[in-house]
Amino acid sequence: SYFVEALGVNTGFPFGLYRYTPILFPRLPGGVPLAVMFAWILIVLGAYGWVARGKGRIGLSGALLGASLAMLLDFVIEPVAFHVVGYWQWLQAGAFNYYGVPFANFLAWFIVAFLLLLLVDRSFSRIHLRPERTPRLARLAPKLLFAASLFMFALVDLTHGYPFAAAIALISTVLLILLRSRP
Repeated sequence: SYFVEALGVNTGFPFGLYRYTPILFPRLPGGVPLAVMFAWILIVLGAYGWVARGKGRIGLSGALLGASLAMLLDFVIEPVAFHVVGYWQWLQAGAFNYYGVPFANFLAWFIVAFLLLLLVDRSFSRIHLRPERTPRLARLAPKLLFAASLFMFALVDLTHGYPFAAAIALISTVLLILLRSRP
């Protein structure tokens, strides 16, 4: 994620043209705020936690579902991070945009999250992480943090006049409930 963010902030590819404001500090080489890297970790591991089941790997279908969750969360985060707190600025929204955010950003989020989920899955299988050996709280924490982030950003979206973002959060919550209830 660091390399994609550094590429993105310096070239506009693949997310679209944007820049980070001075609010997020310190910066890593390439102009990427350290906090952004922690956000990627939280989102990817949280999505992984929601799609991982049992002892098996998540596979392509799990990575696609997890990438969808990550992208939906970004739909909820963007209005807050861009308009409310000003963590970054989008420099060209394009003809088709979402609250001033280019749709290329969300497609890129989906692709990057998909690739990171496959990488995490492969890494976890190589180090033989076994659910039965992992404490329950350690398995639940990424999922809970993901859901809490979704809830927090949805509340801010709702209270700051971004109803579509709040609706996407509601749809995402229903998806999480459905994932929780599956065998």
